[in-house]
Amino acid sequence: YYLDEPAKSSPAQLSTEWETHTGGDGAYGPVAVQDFAQHVHLLHADGDIGFAKEYEAIQAASTQDTLTAEHSHHPDNKQKNRYLNIVAYDHSRVPLRPLPGQSKRSSVLEYVNANYIDGYDKARAYIGTQGPLPSTFDTFWRMVWEQRVHIVVMITNLVERGRKKCDQYWPKEGTETYGLIQVRLVQEDVLATYTIRKLAIKHMKVKCTKSGSAERTILQYHYTNWPDHGTPDHPLPVLAFVRISAAANPDNAGPIIVHCSAGVGRTGTY
Repeated sequence: YYLDEPAKSSPAQLSTEWETHTGGDGAYGPVAVQDFAQHVHLLHADGDIGFAKEYEAIQAASTQDTLTAEHSHHPDNKQKNRYLNIVAYDHSRVPLRPLPGQSKRSSVLEYVNANYIDGYDKARAYIGTQGPLPSTFDTFWRMVWEQRVHIVVMITNLVERGRKKCDQYWPKEGTETYGLIQVRLVQEDVLATYTIRKLAIKHMKVKCTKSGSAERTILQYHYTNWPDHGTPDHPLPVLAFVRISAAANPDNAGPIIVHCSAGVGRTGTY
């Protein structure tokens, strides 16, 4: 679950029966492939209490020194997080380059809720991030430019079940400027389960790159057929979407940016 406003009451107390399904001391370890189906069955028991306990364990780990999120919790950065309890860990967060003449304190505020994620055979193959907010459009596009991103994968609709899940961070038509980055919609192809948008981006402070052009082409793969609540009934369209979007990333390009609303659910599925 994601918190977009402070809790108004104390969380319910969880049963301790799940402890019998761990190592006895509550520790979570690896699960053998042949035991995975049974493991998931146990997690679903008693109203999915096992999933809740595992989530609590992950959250508890974030309080340790090795998993800090000081930049996310900085008073001036908190409003840049779409959800209060979805933060970017310091050890893997994507830093933005300091702007010319920027003080050390100001550089702390150059923050985007995004983390590097390793791929199967490549370190930092992906960047997982939240759906951009109007106040973070500029830093999102700076990240795209600085990380040499060629593919942006979006796995949410702007509004689902009457609630805003993401703000439109690209122009409906023509050109929009977000901070230092100018974005132009070049082409939009609407398919059965997803839409492909070709976007041209230009850094307003960069006149020319090594390739001789200050403009880059970005492809946004926007999956539009994920149900408002739950998961897709058929995996093949999702798998085809993953295969096609991943294959479009050039070998010399930066990480693939993947986002949904919070950047932890459908993003992790991708």
